[in-house]
Amino acid sequence: MKRVKRKVLAILMSLAMAFTMMPMMGTAVYAADDTDEPVVVMAGNNAEVGNVTVENRGKAVEAHGSDGQTASAKVNGNVELTNEIRDPNAIGVIARADTKGSASVDVSGNVLVAAPDSAVGIFSAAEKKSDYAEVNVVGDVTTLSHGGAAHGINTTDGNVTVDGNVSANGNNYAMGVTAVSQNQPSSTIIKGGLSDEGLGVQAAAISAEDETGDLTFTVGKGGITAVSIGDAGIPGIMPISTGLMVNDGSGKLRADIQADIKASSDMKQSTALWIGGWHSENHGDDPAGTQDVRVHGNLISDERGIFFIESDFSVPSVTDVLIENEIKADKVGILVYKHHAELLLPDNDARHIDPTNKVNLTAWKIKTNENGNVAEYYTENEGNVLPEGISPTGVDRDFEKKINYIIRTEKPAGGNFKVLDANGKALSKSHGYDVAHEGEKVILKADAGYQITAAYNGTGEKTPLQKDSNGDYYLVVPKGGGVNLSAEVEKAKTPTPEPKPEPKPTPTPTPEPTPAPVKVSGKLLPKIVAKKKSITISWNKIRGAAGYDIFFARCNHSNKKIVTKKAKTIKGNKTFKWTKSGLKKGTAYKAYVRAYVTKNGKKTYVSKSPIMHAYTGNGTKKFTNAKSVKVNKTKVTLTKGKTFKIKAKVKKISKKKKLMPKSHAATLRYMTSNKKIATVSKSGKIKAKAKGTCYIYVFAHNGVSKRIKITVK
Repeated sequence: MKRVKRKVLAILMSLAMAFTMMPMMGTAVYAADDTDEPVVVMAGNNAEVGNVTVENRGKAVEAHGSDGQTASAKVNGNVELTNEIRDPNAIGVIARADTKGSASVDVSGNVLVAAPDSAVGIFSAAEKKSDYAEVNVVGDVTTLSHGGAAHGINTTDGNVTVDGNVSANGNNYAMGVTAVSQNQPSSTIIKGGLSDEGLGVQAAAISAEDETGDLTFTVGKGGITAVSIGDAGIPGIMPISTGLMVNDGSGKLRADIQADIKASSDMKQSTALWIGGWHSENHGDDPAGTQDVRVHGNLISDERGIFFIESDFSVPSVTDVLIENEIKADKVGILVYKHHAELLLPDNDARHIDPTNKVNLTAWKIKTNENGNVAEYYTENEGNVLPEGISPTGVDRDFEKKINYIIRTEKPAGGNFKVLDANGKALSKSHGYDVAHEGEKVILKADAGYQITAAYNGTGEKTPLQKDSNGDYYLVVPKGGGVNLSAEVEKAKTPTPEPKPEPKPTPTPTPEPTPAPVKVSGKLLPKIVAKKKSITISWNKIRGAAGYDIFFARCNHSNKKIVTKKAKTIKGNKTFKWTKSGLKKGTAYKAYVRAYVTKNGKKTYVSKSPIMHAYTGNGTKKFTNAKSVKVNKTKVTLTKGKTFKIKAKVKKISKKKKLMPKSHAATLRYMTSNKKIATVSKSGKIKAKAKGTCYIYVFAHNGVSKRIKITVK
C-alpha cells in the first residue's frame, strides 16, 4: 500500500512539474523544485521554481506579458543553458511585454549561457510606451560562445539589474551590454563589474543609444574591461575593442561608471569611450538629445582614450563627459573624426561643426602623446570609410583649449587655502569640481588669519610653485592638466610693537646730489651651443645692466613639468657666456637669461630673454638642433602702416632628422627691438608703426638667429 501511494505521489509530482514547464494560461503555479525543462510563463500567470538547467534548447526562462496582464517568473537558484546545437537564439532569461502588458523575471542565483553560435544572457524588451519588462539577477551573468557571438545583456526599453558581474566571451564577437531606449525610460544596473573578450572580431563592453527615450545605466566598482584577442576582424570599420560606446540620439542618456574603463586589442585598435553616431542620419526635425557620461576612474586604452564623431548627418545632441581621474592612451587621448558633407573643407569653413559645441569634457589629467598633443583630428577619405591605421591630420587646438581640467587641492594641517583665478575670483565649476583651462593662471590664497609658507603641485613627486609679483603662489595649468595643489599653511604672525623711544633732535644733513639714473637699453637674445655632455649659453650685452642671472633646467618630459630655476649669477657687465657641464647626452635642456640693476642694494630685473631649448650631443635618434636661419631679406624699408611678410627657413645640423617638436617652442620665433617703430606677429608679419629704425630678430629653438634691419619712413 505504501509503495502504491509513493508511486501515485511521484506521478502527480511529475505531472505538476510538466504542467509548470508549459506556457501558463490563467493560473498561478508554485513549484520550488529544480527543472531541466524551459520555464515559459504567459500573461496572467506566475511561476516559482528552483534551479533551471536546460540543454540544447533556445531559451531557459521566459515571461511574456500582454493584453494588459502580467507574467512573472521567480527562480530560487541558478539558470544554466548549455546549447551544443547551432541555434541562433540561445537566450538564458527573457522578459518581454506588449499590448499594455508587463513581464518580470527574478533570479536569486547566477545566469550562465554557453552556445556554439550565439549566446545571450538576458533579453528584456517592451514594445510600446504602455508596456513594462524587467529582469533582476542576484548573482553573476556569464555568456560563452566558442564559435560565434556572446552577448551579456540585450535590452530595448527594458530594465535589468544584476547584483554581481556581467561577462561575455565570444570566439568571434563579444558584447557585454546593448541598451536601446526608444519610447520610455529604462535602466540597466550592474552592481559589480562588466567585462567582455572577443577572440576574433570585436569586443564592445557597452553600446548605448537613446533614440527618443530616457536611458540610464550604471556599472559598479568592478568597472568595464573590453579585450580583443587575435588579428581577425574588420580594421577601420570599427575599433576592434571598445569599452563604452555612446551613440547620439534625441533622448536622454545617463551613464555612471564607478571605476576604470579599459580597452585593449592585439591589433592596437581600441577605444575606451566612443561618442557619436556612426553615419546616423538627421532628418532635420529630430529634437536635440543629451548624454551625461560620468566615469569615476580612469580611461585606459592601448590606442585612444576618447573617439568622437563630428558629423553633419548626426542628430543634434550635447554630450557632457566627466573623467574623474586620468585618460591614459598609448596613441592619443582624444581623436576627433570630422565627417562632413563636403570633403576636406578649410578649417575656418562655416560648414564645419565645432566639436566643443557638442562635447563638454571635464577630466583631471590627459596623457600627452609622442607629438605632445592631447587631442588630434582627421578628416574622411573618399568613400567615407575609416582607413586601416588612421593617421591624424593634425592637432585639434580648439578642442584642447576648451577642456575643463579638475583642480584638486589637499587640505593642509593647521589651516586652509582656496584657489582663485588670475582676477582673484572663484574658479569655474563643472560637475561640482573647480576647473580651469590649459594656460590659465590659478593662484593660492590662505584663509583669513593664515599665511602660505610653501606651495606645491603633484602627487608623488611634488614641484614647488613660484610667486608672482604680488607675492602669491601660482600655477599655470599645463597641457594635459594633472593639477594637484598642496600647501604649508600657518597662522599669520603679528609682530608685537616695541615702545618708541623719545625722538632726539638731529641735525639736518646737507643733501647730496642725486646721481643720474643709468639708462638701460637692449633686448636679450641668448644662443645655446651644445656639445656631447655640456651646453654653453651666450647672450648680448644690455647697456646699463649690473649683471645677469641664468635660469636653467631639463626640458619637460614623461608628462612632468619641470620648473626652470636660477643656476648662475654673472656680476658686472663684461661676461656674456656660461657653460653647464656634466649633462646627459641626447637630452633636451632649456635656459633663459635675465638682466638686472641694483638700487639701494636691491636687485631689479630690467630685461628677460625668451626661453631657448637644445639637445646635448646636437640631437637624439629622431631630432636635431638648428644650425642657422635664412631670411628672404635682411633690410626692409616701409612706410607707416605698411606690412612685410618674412619668409624664413631653418637649416638643421642633421638633414635626415626632424627639428625639436613644437611642444618645446615654435620652430621659428620673432622679436622686435622697438615696438613703437615696428611690430612683428607670431607668423612673421611686420607692421610699420612710426618713423625710425629698429631690428627684427628671427630665431630658432636654440637661439641661432638672423637680424633684419627695418627702416620706417
